[in-house]
Amino acid sequence: PGNLQGYTVLWILPAGNGVPGSVRLGVISNEFKTTSYNLLLESNGQIINEWPNISLPPGARWEINYQEPSPSLPLLPIQAILYKTDDPKVVYRQVKLSSTQ
Repeated sequence: PGNLQGYTVLWILPAGNGVPGSVRLGVISNEFKTTSYNLLLESNGQIINEWPNISLPPGARWEINYQEPSPSLPLLPIQAILYKTDDPKVVYRQVKLSSTQ
């Protein structure tokens, strides 16, 4: 039916590996066609990493553990921002992690 719409899930969690400054990021695409995304990771208003052109077919999942290369800097709060590459100026999904407690 023409009234159905696909969706994408974005998450960020503590990595759970006991390593300070480590988070787990993930994207699941439940769009109806292969979709490409750009993912930014920000801490304290600064981009600390990005993953351009993550291409996912329907039902596919992308995950990564990210560890801050400079553990002396505070990682939290941290946010992940997802854009669709066909609309790169519009935030499609955004999640924040402010505490590991």
